[in-house]
Amino acid sequence: MPNLFNKINIAKKAKPDQAPTNELPDEELFISIILSDQELQSALVSKNQEIKKYSSIKSYFDRQDLLAQLDSSLQDLGPAAEEVADCVFIFDENWLKDGDLLDSKRVIVKELADDLSLSPLGQMSISDAIHQARVAKDSHDSSLTLYLREKDFDLLLIKHGQLLANLKVGRSAKLSDDLQEGLARISQDLVEKGKYFPNKVFITSLNLPQKTLIKEQAMLQNFDWTQIGGFLQVPEFVVLEPDFLIKALSIAASQMLLKDLILSPDLENEASKEEKLKEQEQSVSSFGIDLSDTKTSLELKKQAVLSDNLQTQELDADGADDLQDEPASEVLPTKKMTKKRWMINASRFFEKNRKPILIGGGFGLLLVILVFVMFSSLMSVTIKLTPNVQILQKNLEITLDPQLNESDFSRNLLKASLVKKEVSGKDSLSTTGISLVGDKAKGEVELFNKTFTDKTFAAKTNLIYDKIVFTLDEELTIPGAEEKDGGRGIDYGSEKVAITAKDIGAEANIKKDSKLKIADFSEDTYSATAIADFSGGSSREVRVVSKDDLDKLLNQLKTKLNDSASNDFAQESTAGVYFVPTGNSQIKTSDYDHKEADEVETLSLSMTLEVEAIKYLSSDLKQLAEAVLLLDLPENYNFVDEEPSLLSDQAKAKGDDNSRLVLDAELSAKAKANIDEESVKNLVLGKSLAEAKRNVLEDGLIKQAEIIVKPGFMKNFIKKIPKDAQRLNFIID
Repeated sequence: MPNLFNKINIAKKAKPDQAPTNELPDEELFISIILSDQELQSALVSKNQEIKKYSSIKSYFDRQDLLAQLDSSLQDLGPAAEEVADCVFIFDENWLKDGDLLDSKRVIVKELADDLSLSPLGQMSISDAIHQARVAKDSHDSSLTLYLREKDFDLLLIKHGQLLANLKVGRSAKLSDDLQEGLARISQDLVEKGKYFPNKVFITSLNLPQKTLIKEQAMLQNFDWTQIGGFLQVPEFVVLEPDFLIKALSIAASQMLLKDLILSPDLENEASKEEKLKEQEQSVSSFGIDLSDTKTSLELKKQAVLSDNLQTQELDADGADDLQDEPASEVLPTKKMTKKRWMINASRFFEKNRKPILIGGGFGLLLVILVFVMFSSLMSVTIKLTPNVQILQKNLEITLDPQLNESDFSRNLLKASLVKKEVSGKDSLSTTGISLVGDKAKGEVELFNKTFTDKTFAAKTNLIYDKIVFTLDEELTIPGAEEKDGGRGIDYGSEKVAITAKDIGAEANIKKDSKLKIADFSEDTYSATAIADFSGGSSREVRVVSKDDLDKLLNQLKTKLNDSASNDFAQESTAGVYFVPTGNSQIKTSDYDHKEADEVETLSLSMTLEVEAIKYLSSDLKQLAEAVLLLDLPENYNFVDEEPSLLSDQAKAKGDDNSRLVLDAELSAKAKANIDEESVKNLVLGKSLAEAKRNVLEDGLIKQAEIIVKPGFMKNFIKKIPKDAQRLNFIID
């Protein structure tokens, strides 16, 4: 965006006949004011780059509150700031378009300047001021700066002192992703200049707390930035101090004011009247606010000067022509003759109509007197008063306790009640369990009994081949061995039988003549041999419901329903009733569409959840706010009949008891000054209009006063307010 430093404009205070010294007085002060959409901060600054004092960061919620908070911020600067009117505004980029204030913001800033009697010297943007502050520290600075807001941030790239990029990037859940997007856009726009990034990254913000910035810093530092290119080494992320912005931007404004004074020689002795007027117009408009009254005044003044010059020239020219064309002795008698003729005609008319003129003049004068007396008797004076309003604020810890019968404001205990809400919903996820399915291998073996005793094997007896287990399909008895005739050897007893693999899988498809061991028996006693190749064994992996799937879906849907209930409670927090979830919930019903080990791709769950919340009333909160803030209530002030404002962090359980919640809150309420009409009457009755208004404003409780005289034209005739209190009316805003 365009550089806004050229919009800095300072009032030249040197006298016309005094040469510029190019020096600023030691204690010539101005006020720097930072404005964003919801926050502001101000500082009292010397134009020789010394910060005298700065306020805390103020938050505001609407246009009227902006004026009140800025007034409070200026009061924080102390008595030394009361006599300082010069100021420099430093705006968030959201207030600007192409380097100029948005029309909607221009009206607001002009209103601030008028109501607070500020004299704007110029404007800057926060981004340009950050750049100026960095370069002032190191003219060859190279760094990245993230100026964070809640929904977006400004990304500044400074290389060798030059601001190469300043762009706005929207924020998502992960700041690292958003920063990658911004750096990619910079690289694309700058090509070679944006190929490499500085290794120093600064983080700052006006509206985000320091703990949030530190959390974002940790997440950014843990990300591997070398994988995206552009960084030659791991960058260092640094969170700037909370007062960095107000200090750095104020010094930047001071430097630009000093630079403008040194680089602007006094050329007024050489300038024409018309050029001076143009400079005045530019001085007013350079701030970027349409000061229409001032512009009109300047235009009228310019026209008056030009008109005077033209009239002088015309008069001189006419005079010269008259003197040249005819002698003065002929001109003067002509004027005397004209005057004398007019007097003679007037005298004749008066003598001829003396009586009607005298009678008509008398009646006219009498009528004027009667009208004046009548309006004087009907005249009334209305005094319209606007009381002072103060915003009282206090930080405290509020305990919401549903077990209380009534609130205890002295201990910050607020009466509450426990409510429950049922929410229902359905959710699903993809299953992650893995299971093997398939068929078992089958075949036939011949069992041999090498003992001389018959042996019976029960069904399901194990037969083992290389760790693969098979079982007998049926019970089987094998006869014992016998000696051959003549002692020529032994014939083993044998029987054929079918067996089946214990587990599924193709590895059980063993070959013919494979030797199997029978249970735990030695092969010297019993053995088995495959008669033919086994077949039928197969296996494959399938997705099934696992125990983890059941638990994960339960927690997932429970969280979803809790969030839904919290949103419902938030929407129901209206009309003076507020709900704060306790975090306690109970599953009333849950129904899975499949059970563990079922072969399915997707698992679904329907659930009804009972969620607990604490309810409290704004009326109780208002009483607590008034009781807490009562000690800070100024004398002769009362609280305004409005709902108190409560800004708080997320409610948390008090100890191990979730039924009692604690709010770290900031209470604020408006207080308005009480105006005693009888006291005001004593200040104005019988006083002049100016004195009466001055007396009222000196009371200290009144912000504005307006004296209205009816009929309006009587204001030009009366010098004092009537002493009759019956003719005095009051309007108090």
